[in-house]
Amino acid sequence: MPVLRAISQPVADVRARAEKLAAALTGSGFEDVSSLPSEAFAGGGSLPQQHLKSYAVSIGVSPYTPDALAAALRKARPPVIGMIRNDRFLMDVRTLTDGEVTGVVEAFRGLRSR
Repeated sequence: MPVLRAISQPVADVRARAEKLAAALTGSGFEDVSSLPSEAFAGGGSLPQQHLKSYAVSIGVSPYTPDALAAALRKARPPVIGMIRNDRFLMDVRTLTDGEVTGVVEAFRGLRSR
């Protein structure tokens, strides 16, 4: 079950995935990329606002502002959803699977053709 996998995976696995995504983006020519500790939330239902230690990838893509980058990535196929924190686009990777990393990188590469 995807939700149970996401909330029960060790933070070390999440960190490794963030570092893998950051390295893949850097290897694709994006220079303003880093992985950093983050905090995810389990959401409502039986775990309202349950905080989870997590990791995110922070990326800046010129000439996009963080808001414009978030909007462009939401239009990608498949959509890439992130958040804006401290004037940076962040993508928490706790719910990303290892198999989805390539699709995220492709979405970022697609920005170059716009």
